[in-house]
Amino acid sequence: MSAARRFEVRVQKHPDRVDSVEVVDLDDLEVVLLWDLEAREAAHRAEALRADLRRLDADAFLARWSDA
Repeated sequence: MSAARRFEVRVQKHPDRVDSVEVVDLDDLEVVLLWDLEAREAAHRAEALRADLRRLDADAFLARWSDA
């Protein structure tokens, strides 16, 4: 299954400039990956995640990002 059909990337902005980047499983709406990053780094991470969502299958996507 395509990663884009299984997962969604969400960015939660916080006033302290540390943002949360979440990867949510669309089947059960559970957060499967989470990072708290400086705002600029969070934006870059979200962009990279979304690019991989478009090009990888679900298992490859999780394998790539699980240790990041």
